Amino acid sequence: TVTGVQTCALPISRKLARLFSALSDETRIQILNLLNNGELTVNDIRDVIGTSLPAISYQLRILSSADLVKYDKRGRKKFFRISDAHVKKILNQGLIHVGEELMDDDSKMEILA
Repeated sequence: TVTGVQTCALPISRKLARLFSALSDETRIQILNLLNNGELTVNDIRDVIGTSLPAISYQLRILSSADLVKYDKRGRKKFFRISDAHVKKILNQGLIHVGEELMDDDSKMEILA
């Protein structure tokens, strides 16, 4: 074994792979980004993203099965939200990472100052 290198237990590796798999779709990222601002219904999400209700519902099921979103049922409507602060942090860190790639070196230095 390599000194100082840790491996993930198999169940943890599978769960982490499922997390990254759920994050690997542009529509799901758009949904998470919308939910980052607060809870929304499927119709609200559809109105912004512009895809069909069945397509949005399918993506929400994937996000839900990866424990990235949760919902509360109020009457006949489901209000979806990001499941917890960890998910928001992952999303925000990803946005920062991608944003840094798009910035020039002078802009990066201003952020670090």
